[in-house]
Amino acid sequence: RSLLHREWHVFTSPMSVAILLWGGFNILEVVNPWAASRIAWFYVIRPAVGYMMLYFITYSMIQKRQDIKHVLYFILLMCLVTAGWGIYQVHAGYFEWEMNYVIRHDTLHLVFNNGRLRAIGSIGSPAQYGIIMGFISIFSLFLIQGVKQFRTKAFLFIVGIACLVAMVYSGTRSSYVIIPIFYFSWVILARKKSLYYSLIGAIIFLVVLAKFPTNNYHIQRIQSVFNASEDASYQTRAENKKIIFPWILKHPIGGGLGSTGVWGQKFSPGTFLANFPPDSGLIRVAVELGWIGLIFFLNVYYNVLIKGTFRFWKMKDPFYRTIVAGMICGIAPMLVVEWGQEVVGVFPMSLLFWIFIAIMFRAIELDKKE
Repeated sequence: RSLLHREWHVFTSPMSVAILLWGGFNILEVVNPWAASRIAWFYVIRPAVGYMMLYFITYSMIQKRQDIKHVLYFILLMCLVTAGWGIYQVHAGYFEWEMNYVIRHDTLHLVFNNGRLRAIGSIGSPAQYGIIMGFISIFSLFLIQGVKQFRTKAFLFIVGIACLVAMVYSGTRSSYVIIPIFYFSWVILARKKSLYYSLIGAIIFLVVLAKFPTNNYHIQRIQSVFNASEDASYQTRAENKKIIFPWILKHPIGGGLGSTGVWGQKFSPGTFLANFPPDSGLIRVAVELGWIGLIFFLNVYYNVLIKGTFRFWKMKDPFYRTIVAGMICGIAPMLVVEWGQEVVGVFPMSLLFWIFIAIMFRAIELDKKE
Protein backbone atom coordinates (compact mmCIF):
# COMPACT_ATOMS: atom_id res chain seq x y z
CA ARG A 1 0.00 0.00 0.00
CA SER A 2 1.09 3.60 -0.60
CA LEU A 3 2.35 5.72 2.27
CA LEU A 4 -0.84 7.82 2.21
CA HIS A 5 -3.01 4.76 2.80
CA ARG A 6 -1.02 3.09 5.55
CA GLU A 7 -2.47 2.71 9.03
CA TRP A 8 -0.65 5.67 10.60
CA HIS A 9 -3.05 5.99 13.54
CA VAL A 10 -1.20 3.08 15.16
CA PHE A 11 1.42 5.68 16.18
CA THR A 12 -1.10 8.07 17.75
CA SER A 13 -2.92 5.84 20.25
CA PRO A 14 -2.20 6.41 23.98
CA MET A 15 -0.24 3.16 24.21
CA SER A 16 1.78 4.05 21.13
CA VAL A 17 2.59 7.49 22.50
CA ALA A 18 3.83 5.94 25.75
CA ILE A 19 6.09 3.53 23.82
CA LEU A 20 7.42 6.29 21.57
CA LEU A 21 8.22 8.46 24.59
CA TRP A 22 10.08 5.57 26.21
CA GLY A 23 11.93 4.73 23.00
CA GLY A 24 12.70 8.38 22.27
CA PHE A 25 14.23 8.88 25.71
CA ASN A 26 16.45 5.85 25.12
CA ILE A 27 17.67 7.45 21.87
CA LEU A 28 18.38 10.79 23.58
CA GLU A 29 20.66 8.99 26.04
CA VAL A 30 23.39 9.17 23.38
CA VAL A 31 24.10 12.72 24.58
CA ASN A 32 24.03 11.85 28.28
CA PRO A 33 26.94 13.82 29.81
CA TRP A 34 27.36 11.25 32.62
CA ALA A 35 27.71 8.30 30.23
CA ALA A 36 31.14 6.67 30.54
CA SER A 37 30.93 5.10 27.05
CA ARG A 38 29.16 6.09 23.81
CA ILE A 39 30.01 2.74 22.23
CA ALA A 40 27.89 0.91 24.82
CA TRP A 41 24.91 3.03 23.75
CA PHE A 42 25.21 1.80 20.14
CA TYR A 43 25.22 -1.82 21.27
CA VAL A 44 22.25 -1.45 23.64
CA ILE A 45 20.00 0.90 21.64
CA ARG A 46 19.54 -1.47 18.70
CA PRO A 47 17.74 -4.26 20.57
CA ALA A 48 16.14 -1.83 23.04
CA VAL A 49 14.33 0.21 20.37
CA GLY A 50 14.11 -2.62 17.86
CA TYR A 51 12.13 -4.81 20.25
CA MET A 52 9.70 -1.95 20.93
CA MET A 53 8.95 -1.79 17.20
CA LEU A 54 7.46 -5.27 17.50
CA TYR A 55 4.45 -3.61 19.12
CA PHE A 56 3.72 -1.55 15.99
CA ILE A 57 4.48 -4.44 13.63
CA THR A 58 2.23 -6.87 15.51
CA TYR A 59 -0.54 -4.28 15.97
CA SER A 60 -0.54 -3.49 12.24
CA MET A 61 -0.39 -7.14 11.22
CA ILE A 62 -3.41 -8.17 13.28
CA GLN A 63 -6.56 -7.15 11.43
CA LYS A 64 -9.17 -9.68 12.54
CA ARG A 65 -10.06 -12.24 15.20
CA GLN A 66 -8.35 -15.09 13.36
CA ASP A 67 -5.06 -13.18 13.27
CA ILE A 68 -5.05 -12.94 17.07
CA LYS A 69 -5.67 -16.67 17.34
CA HIS A 70 -2.84 -17.51 14.94
CA VAL A 71 -0.26 -15.36 16.72
CA LEU A 72 -1.39 -16.31 20.22
CA TYR A 73 -1.68 -20.04 19.68
CA PHE A 74 1.67 -20.17 17.89
CA ILE A 75 3.34 -18.56 20.92
CA LEU A 76 1.54 -20.97 23.25
CA LEU A 77 2.64 -23.94 21.12
CA MET A 78 6.28 -22.80 21.31
CA CYS A 79 5.92 -22.41 25.07
CA LEU A 80 4.53 -25.95 25.30
CA VAL A 81 7.60 -27.24 23.47
CA THR A 82 10.03 -25.41 25.78
CA ALA A 83 8.01 -26.50 28.83
CA GLY A 84 8.38 -30.13 27.79
CA TRP A 85 12.07 -29.50 27.15
CA GLY A 86 12.55 -28.16 30.69
CA ILE A 87 10.68 -31.07 32.26
CA TYR A 88 12.90 -33.46 30.31
CA GLN A 89 16.03 -31.65 31.57
CA VAL A 90 15.03 -32.16 35.21
CA HIS A 91 14.30 -35.87 34.82
CA ALA A 92 16.92 -36.90 32.24
CA GLY A 93 19.59 -34.22 32.64
CA TYR A 94 21.06 -31.72 30.19
CA PHE A 95 22.38 -32.65 26.78
CA GLU A 96 26.16 -32.47 26.47
CA TRP A 97 26.01 -29.29 24.37
CA GLU A 98 23.69 -27.70 26.94
CA MET A 99 26.12 -28.40 29.75
CA ASN A 100 28.95 -27.00 27.61
CA TYR A 101 26.89 -23.84 27.14
CA VAL A 102 26.35 -23.54 30.90
CA ILE A 103 30.03 -24.00 31.71
CA ARG A 104 31.19 -21.71 28.91
CA HIS A 105 28.93 -18.89 30.16
CA ASP A 106 29.89 -19.50 33.81
CA THR A 107 26.26 -20.07 34.92
CA LEU A 108 26.66 -23.44 36.61
CA HIS A 109 26.04 -21.81 40.00
CA LEU A 110 22.66 -20.60 38.69
CA VAL A 111 21.37 -23.84 37.18
CA PHE A 112 22.71 -26.26 39.82
CA ASN A 113 21.01 -25.73 43.19
CA ASN A 114 21.05 -28.03 46.24
CA GLY A 115 22.33 -30.94 44.17
CA ARG A 116 19.62 -30.50 41.50
CA LEU A 117 19.61 -29.15 37.97
CA ARG A 118 17.06 -26.41 37.40
CA ALA A 119 14.96 -26.41 34.24
CA ILE A 120 16.02 -23.83 31.67
CA GLY A 121 14.19 -25.17 28.61
CA SER A 122 15.27 -23.57 25.35
CA ILE A 123 15.82 -20.19 27.03
CA GLY A 124 19.06 -20.85 28.91
CA SER A 125 18.24 -18.85 32.03
CA PRO A 126 16.25 -20.41 34.91
CA ALA A 127 15.03 -16.96 36.02
CA GLN A 128 13.64 -15.91 32.62
CA TYR A 129 12.38 -19.44 31.97
CA GLY A 130 10.45 -19.58 35.24
CA ILE A 131 8.90 -16.12 34.78
CA ILE A 132 7.73 -16.87 31.24
CA MET A 133 6.41 -20.30 32.20
CA GLY A 134 4.52 -18.77 35.14
CA PHE A 135 2.89 -16.15 32.92
CA ILE A 136 1.97 -18.60 30.15
CA SER A 137 0.63 -21.25 32.55
CA ILE A 138 -1.90 -19.04 34.31
CA PHE A 139 -2.78 -17.15 31.12
CA SER A 140 -3.51 -20.40 29.22
CA LEU A 141 -5.71 -21.77 31.99
CA PHE A 142 -7.50 -18.43 32.25
CA LEU A 143 -8.08 -18.32 28.49
CA ILE A 144 -10.10 -21.56 28.59
CA GLN A 145 -13.22 -19.68 29.66
CA GLY A 146 -13.14 -17.52 26.52
CA VAL A 147 -13.11 -20.33 23.92
CA LYS A 148 -15.87 -22.74 22.87
CA GLN A 149 -14.23 -25.64 21.01
CA PHE A 150 -13.30 -28.63 23.18
CA ARG A 151 -10.02 -29.30 21.38
CA THR A 152 -8.95 -25.68 21.95
CA LYS A 153 -9.85 -25.96 25.64
CA ALA A 154 -7.85 -29.21 25.84
CA PHE A 155 -4.85 -27.58 24.17
CA LEU A 156 -4.94 -24.62 26.56
CA PHE A 157 -5.26 -26.95 29.55
CA ILE A 158 -2.24 -29.03 28.45
CA VAL A 159 -0.17 -25.88 27.86
CA GLY A 160 -1.21 -24.45 31.24
CA ILE A 161 -0.34 -27.58 33.24
CA ALA A 162 2.92 -28.26 31.38
CA CYS A 163 4.11 -24.67 31.86
CA LEU A 164 3.07 -24.75 35.52
CA VAL A 165 5.20 -27.85 36.13
CA ALA A 166 8.07 -26.29 34.19
CA MET A 167 7.78 -23.12 36.30
CA VAL A 168 8.14 -25.16 39.50
CA TYR A 169 11.08 -27.11 38.05
CA SER A 170 12.84 -23.85 37.16
CA GLY A 171 13.14 -23.07 40.87
CA THR A 172 12.69 -19.35 40.15
CA ARG A 173 11.19 -17.85 43.29
CA SER A 174 10.16 -14.64 41.53
CA SER A 175 7.84 -16.64 39.28
CA TYR A 176 5.86 -17.97 42.24
CA VAL A 177 4.32 -14.56 42.92
CA ILE A 178 2.82 -14.41 39.43
CA ILE A 179 -0.13 -16.71 40.14
CA PRO A 180 -1.44 -15.06 43.36
CA ILE A 181 -1.01 -11.55 41.92
CA PHE A 182 -2.72 -12.69 38.71
CA TYR A 183 -5.68 -13.91 40.73
CA PHE A 184 -5.83 -10.75 42.84
CA SER A 185 -5.78 -8.64 39.65
CA TRP A 186 -8.64 -10.70 38.21
CA VAL A 187 -10.71 -10.11 41.35
CA ILE A 188 -10.31 -6.37 40.79
CA LEU A 189 -11.13 -6.60 37.08
CA ALA A 190 -14.14 -8.91 37.45
CA ARG A 191 -15.85 -6.83 40.16
CA LYS A 192 -17.80 -9.83 41.50
CA LYS A 193 -18.68 -10.29 45.18
CA SER A 194 -18.13 -14.05 44.98
CA LEU A 195 -14.53 -13.47 43.94
CA TYR A 196 -14.02 -10.99 46.76
CA TYR A 197 -15.01 -13.69 49.23
CA SER A 198 -12.71 -16.21 47.53
CA LEU A 199 -9.73 -14.05 48.46
CA ILE A 200 -10.20 -15.19 52.05
CA GLY A 201 -9.80 -18.82 50.99
CA ALA A 202 -6.79 -17.91 48.82
CA ILE A 203 -5.08 -16.17 51.74
CA ILE A 204 -5.73 -19.16 54.03
CA PHE A 205 -4.26 -21.48 51.38
CA LEU A 206 -1.10 -19.36 51.09
CA VAL A 207 -0.67 -19.28 54.88
CA VAL A 208 -1.01 -23.08 55.08
CA LEU A 209 1.40 -23.51 52.16
CA ALA A 210 3.95 -21.23 53.82
CA LYS A 211 3.85 -23.11 57.15
CA PHE A 212 3.23 -26.67 55.91
CA PRO A 213 6.14 -28.95 57.01
CA THR A 214 7.58 -30.88 54.07
CA ASN A 215 10.78 -32.43 52.75
CA ASN A 216 9.84 -31.79 49.12
CA TYR A 217 12.50 -29.59 47.52
CA HIS A 218 10.11 -27.81 45.14
CA ILE A 219 7.61 -26.96 47.89
CA GLN A 220 10.46 -25.76 50.11
CA ARG A 221 11.59 -23.53 47.26
CA ILE A 222 8.10 -22.02 47.06
CA GLN A 223 7.98 -21.58 50.84
CA SER A 224 11.27 -19.66 50.74
CA VAL A 225 9.40 -16.84 48.95
CA PHE A 226 7.54 -16.11 52.20
CA ASN A 227 10.85 -15.85 54.06
CA ALA A 228 12.71 -13.85 51.44
CA SER A 229 14.05 -11.33 53.96
CA GLU A 230 16.09 -14.13 55.56
CA ASP A 231 17.69 -15.13 52.25
CA ALA A 232 21.31 -14.09 51.74
CA SER A 233 20.79 -13.07 48.09
CA TYR A 234 17.78 -10.94 49.06
CA GLN A 235 19.80 -9.18 51.75
CA THR A 236 22.60 -8.49 49.27
CA ARG A 237 20.17 -7.01 46.75
CA ALA A 238 18.51 -4.89 49.44
CA GLU A 239 21.91 -3.53 50.45
CA ASN A 240 22.77 -2.73 46.82
CA LYS A 241 19.51 -0.81 46.42
CA LYS A 242 20.22 1.18 49.57
CA ILE A 243 23.63 2.15 48.23
CA ILE A 244 22.44 3.21 44.76
CA PHE A 245 19.36 5.30 45.71
CA PRO A 246 21.31 8.48 46.60
CA TRP A 247 23.21 8.23 43.30
CA ILE A 248 19.94 7.89 41.34
CA LEU A 249 18.47 11.01 42.96
CA LYS A 250 21.51 13.07 41.92
CA HIS A 251 21.43 11.83 38.29
CA PRO A 252 17.98 12.50 36.76
CA ILE A 253 18.93 11.00 33.37
CA GLY A 254 21.14 8.22 34.75
CA GLY A 255 24.57 7.02 33.77
CA GLY A 256 23.74 6.06 30.20
CA LEU A 257 22.61 2.92 28.39
CA GLY A 258 24.97 -0.01 28.89
CA SER A 259 26.69 1.57 31.90
CA THR A 260 25.89 -1.42 34.16
CA GLY A 261 26.19 -5.19 33.95
CA VAL A 262 27.99 -6.96 31.12
CA TRP A 263 28.13 -3.93 28.81
CA GLY A 264 29.47 -1.73 31.60
CA GLN A 265 32.24 -4.20 32.39
CA LYS A 266 33.12 -4.43 28.69
CA PHE A 267 33.07 -0.76 27.66
CA SER A 268 33.63 1.15 30.92
CA PRO A 269 35.46 -1.27 33.25
CA GLY A 270 36.48 -0.03 36.67
CA THR A 271 33.70 2.57 36.92
CA PHE A 272 31.24 2.67 39.80
CA LEU A 273 28.27 1.62 37.67
CA ALA A 274 30.16 -1.14 35.85
CA ASN A 275 30.72 -2.83 39.20
CA PHE A 276 27.11 -2.34 40.29
CA PRO A 277 24.95 -5.50 39.83
CA PRO A 278 21.59 -4.49 38.26
CA ASP A 279 19.57 -7.34 39.79
CA SER A 280 16.30 -5.43 39.46
CA GLY A 281 14.72 -4.29 36.22
CA LEU A 282 13.40 -1.11 37.79
CA ILE A 283 16.75 -0.34 39.41
CA ARG A 284 18.60 -0.92 36.16
CA VAL A 285 16.31 1.53 34.36
CA ALA A 286 16.72 4.09 37.15
CA VAL A 287 20.51 3.73 37.12
CA GLU A 288 21.02 3.83 33.34
CA LEU A 289 18.25 6.31 32.43
CA GLY A 290 17.68 8.09 35.74
CA TRP A 291 14.46 8.72 37.59
CA ILE A 292 13.12 10.60 34.56
CA GLY A 293 13.63 7.52 32.42
CA LEU A 294 12.00 5.42 35.12
CA ILE A 295 8.89 7.62 34.87
CA PHE A 296 8.68 7.01 31.11
CA PHE A 297 9.15 3.27 31.69
CA LEU A 298 6.43 3.12 34.36
CA ASN A 299 4.16 5.11 32.04
CA VAL A 300 4.16 2.10 29.70
CA TYR A 301 2.93 -0.11 32.54
CA TYR A 302 0.39 2.59 33.51
CA ASN A 303 -1.16 2.54 30.04
CA VAL A 304 -1.34 -1.26 30.06
CA LEU A 305 -2.71 -1.73 33.59
CA ILE A 306 -4.81 1.37 34.30
CA LYS A 307 -6.02 2.51 30.88
CA GLY A 308 -6.33 -1.10 29.80
CA THR A 309 -8.56 -1.82 32.81
CA PHE A 310 -10.98 1.02 32.03
CA ARG A 311 -11.22 -0.12 28.42
CA PHE A 312 -11.76 -3.73 29.50
CA TRP A 313 -14.82 -2.76 31.54
CA LYS A 314 -16.44 -1.45 28.34
CA MET A 315 -15.80 -4.59 26.27
CA LYS A 316 -18.54 -7.05 25.24
CA ASP A 317 -17.09 -9.99 23.28
CA PRO A 318 -16.19 -12.93 25.62
CA PHE A 319 -13.13 -13.97 23.59
CA TYR A 320 -11.64 -10.50 23.42
CA ARG A 321 -12.51 -9.81 27.07
CA THR A 322 -10.72 -12.96 28.20
CA ILE A 323 -7.58 -12.12 26.22
CA VAL A 324 -7.43 -8.55 27.53
CA ALA A 325 -8.15 -9.60 31.12
CA GLY A 326 -5.52 -12.33 30.92
CA MET A 327 -2.93 -9.91 29.56
CA ILE A 328 -3.64 -7.26 32.22
CA CYS A 329 -3.63 -9.80 35.06
CA GLY A 330 -0.45 -11.41 33.70
CA ILE A 331 1.46 -8.16 33.16
CA ALA A 332 0.51 -6.80 36.60
CA PRO A 333 2.77 -9.29 38.44
CA MET A 334 5.53 -8.53 35.91
CA LEU A 335 5.75 -5.04 37.39
CA VAL A 336 6.16 -6.58 40.85
CA VAL A 337 8.76 -9.06 39.58
CA GLU A 338 10.67 -6.17 37.95
CA TRP A 339 11.58 -5.07 41.48
CA GLY A 340 13.55 -8.27 42.09
CA GLN A 341 14.44 -9.42 38.56
CA GLU A 342 14.98 -7.98 35.11
CA VAL A 343 11.97 -8.90 32.96
CA VAL A 344 11.20 -6.63 30.00
CA GLY A 345 14.85 -5.82 29.32
CA VAL A 346 16.00 -9.44 29.01
CA PHE A 347 15.55 -11.77 26.03
CA PRO A 348 13.13 -13.39 25.21
CA MET A 349 10.64 -11.52 27.40
CA SER A 350 11.94 -8.36 25.75
CA LEU A 351 10.26 -9.68 22.58
CA LEU A 352 7.15 -11.26 24.06
CA PHE A 353 6.20 -8.25 26.20
CA TRP A 354 5.68 -5.93 23.23
CA ILE A 355 3.88 -8.62 21.23
CA PHE A 356 1.54 -9.33 24.15
CA ILE A 357 0.50 -5.71 24.66
CA ALA A 358 0.00 -5.32 20.88
CA ILE A 359 -2.38 -8.31 20.96
CA MET A 360 -4.11 -6.83 23.99
CA PHE A 361 -4.77 -3.38 22.51
CA ARG A 362 -5.71 -4.78 19.10
CA ALA A 363 -8.27 -7.02 20.86
CA ILE A 364 -9.71 -3.90 22.52
CA GLU A 365 -9.88 -2.17 19.14
CA LEU A 366 -11.50 -5.14 17.38
CA ASP A 367 -14.06 -5.55 20.15
CA LYS A 368 -15.04 -1.91 19.68
CA LYS A 369 -15.34 -2.32 15.89
CA GLU A 370 -17.24 -5.61 15.90
